Amino acid sequence: MELIRMLPTIALCGGGLFMGLEFHMKYVVSYGTAGAFARLDNMDPPPTPRCIARIHVYSQMWRHFDVGLYRFLVK
Repeated sequence: MELIRMLPTIALCGGGLFMGLEFHMKYVVSYGTAGAFARLDNMDPPPTPRCIARIHVYSQMWRHFDVGLYRFLVK
């Protein structure tokens, strides 16, 4: 905890952005692979998520990052 307090703010922001982008890439790979197999079976999977660096308002995160979950929750 003491090491984190000594880091400059820009390093903490960069670390937070990196963690978010790493989560996004894991999500794209896992759901993109499943989506590719679904398209091979003539199914229509939801689109891949938007990059979190392009989402500026958290309400867009729900609509565009996980479209399948958003459609399920809206119903």
